[in-house]
Order: sequence, then C-alpha cells, then structure tokens
Amino acid sequence: MQSNEEVVRERSMKFILNKVMALGKEIIKRDVEDLIIAECKKVMQNITCEEFETLMTILSSTHLINTPDGQKELVELLASTAELDQFFNPKDLDQVNRFITCLDFAIPFFSAHVESTKFIVYICELLNRYTLIKDNDKQFIILKSLAESVPYCGKLMNPEAVVGQVYQALLDLVTVPENDSNKKVEDMDLHRVEALLYTFHKLGKQCPDFLSKDPERQKDFKKKLLYVGTCTQTFVKIVRQDLKEKGEEDVINDPIVEKKLEGLRLACNINTLIKELFNIPPRFKATVNLSWIGGATKSKLAQIIQEGKKHEPIIVDGKSKRIDGSNNSQQIYQPPKDKFSAKFSNNTTNNNRRGGG
Repeated sequence: MQSNEEVVRERSMKFILNKVMALGKEIIKRDVEDLIIAECKKVMQNITCEEFETLMTILSSTHLINTPDGQKELVELLASTAELDQFFNPKDLDQVNRFITCLDFAIPFFSAHVESTKFIVYICELLNRYTLIKDNDKQFIILKSLAESVPYCGKLMNPEAVVGQVYQALLDLVTVPENDSNKKVEDMDLHRVEALLYTFHKLGKQCPDFLSKDPERQKDFKKKLLYVGTCTQTFVKIVRQDLKEKGEEDVINDPIVEKKLEGLRLACNINTLIKELFNIPPRFKATVNLSWIGGATKSKLAQIIQEGKKHEPIIVDGKSKRIDGSNNSQQIYQPPKDKFSAKFSNNTTNNNRRGGG
C-alpha cells in the first residue's frame, strides 16, 4: 500500500478489503488486524479521496469499531488526516474536500464517549470565511456537519470565543431589511440559520451569560432573531393551511407534501430555539431534532402539524410581536413555497453513514 504508483496502491487496498478482510474473524486474528491498521495509518496522509474511503472501510471492518477507545482512535486518525492544526483556506479546493470527507467519516463515531471537540473548535474558527468557498453546497455541508457534531462537544478551553464565532456568523447571515415598503425582503437560507442557531444553543450552555453580560450584543442578536421569527412563523402558518386537508397517504405518495413537512419541521425548530434564547436569562433546555435528519412519515403528519400550532408569537421584553402586520410597519417575509421547497431539496444531501444528531 505504500507504493508511489497509484494503480498499485489502489489494487493493494482493494485486495485487502475484498479478499483479506472477507476471510472473517476466525482467520484474521487480532495481531493480523493490528498489522493492517498500522499499514493503513502509514499511508493515510498521501492518498486520493477514493483510496481514503477504501482505507476507512477497511478500518471500519476491524476491532476498532467495537469499542469507545477504538472509535476514539479512528476519530483521532481522521482529525490528523483533516490537518486540524493547519489554517483553513476556503479557496483551496483540495483542503476543503479533505476536511469535509474526514468530518463526514468522523460524525458517526461521535458519542458521549468520543468527543467532537477538536472538530467543533476548528469549524467555529473558520466560520468567518466559510462563505469564501465557491461551492454553496459545500458551505452548507460544513454548517450541517457542525450542527450534527455539536451535541458531542466536550468542555471548551475558551467557550466565550467559540460561542462568539457562531454568534458573529449568525449576525452576518441574517439581513434585516429597512422599514421601506418598496424594498424587497431578502430571501434567507433558513437551513443555514437552523444549523447555526442549533449550534449556538448547544454551545451556549458552556457560556450562559454570553448575551446577558453585553446589552448591545443582546440587542443586536434579538433584532436579528425577531426578524427570523417573523419569517418562520409566517411560513408555518402558510404550510399548516396547505396541509390541513391532506391525509397520511399524501406524505408517502406526494413529494411536495413531504418537502412541505420538512420545511415545517425546519421552521418549528427555529422558533423553538429563538424562544429559548429570548428568555432572560436565555434557556438551553429544549430538545430539537435537526430537520434534515430523518424524513417525515405518515405517522408524523398530525404530530408535526400540531407542533406548528403551538408556536405563538415571539415575546420580546414582555411585549408580543405579532406577524399579522397589525402593529409592525416592517415588510413581512412571504416565503415563496416552490422556491423554499426546491432550496431545501438542493441543499440537503443524504448520507448513509450518518444516523442522528
């Protein structure tokens, strides 16, 4: 496998995967597995993406997969391969692809026993420039992977700095339009909002006074979230109206209904997180299942629609901020249904290696 010739390396790896590992545990004893693991580690840094996937499949067939210590070893190997000690250059396509691939393989191993902390700190540090990645899908993959990994983040050395990086990314993402009826409201990417807001909510537990100790910071944040809240509540109202006559079979047979349910789950998640953060002091107790993990099933139709009914107007400083325009001169975001659904479909990629978050 250490050959400089790509063809030789590729054939060697596939032979080990398809012939040697297929012999089973009765023939491939622990000492042989240890030798294979050691050889895989030697070549991990200088291989193609396809070879990397082959090596990870080999390693996932060994005893490493069976214990927390083994899984931790795999995550450490992936962190090393991802070069988390190097500055992230969003214009370096090879580095971007390497990082995304390594993180993608690492996510299924994260657990209460295998922390994601190194990856979390690294991603949060690059949030100030991830939008420089030319491929918008890759931008979203990084945010989505951050959200999937953050439940397994351990104790941060400098939580205020890390939370601050997520905070700034959220502020940069959300543009509140001026009170000008002639100006078109910007169509936000609510999927990115969900990913960053979920991450902020999770990491905020380690720095609960981040917002409250800085009045200006809290004011700016609430202004942005209030606008997001009006957008999502409007969307919930529209989708609930569209779905109220639908039956359970429509979820299975009608892809448009399924997409609307996914969008509804997304909007409800954002509203739940905003309500938590609008409390004084902010709360970090709500359990949210990320909208892109798992699809809506027929048994979930009534539940999801009912959850949408529970979302009341956002409360700020004891006053209800309505979204019906009765006491708000700001133009209200009316999400174009087809565009919203298409955006969700285009930005969401299925990955069989991932389970939940």
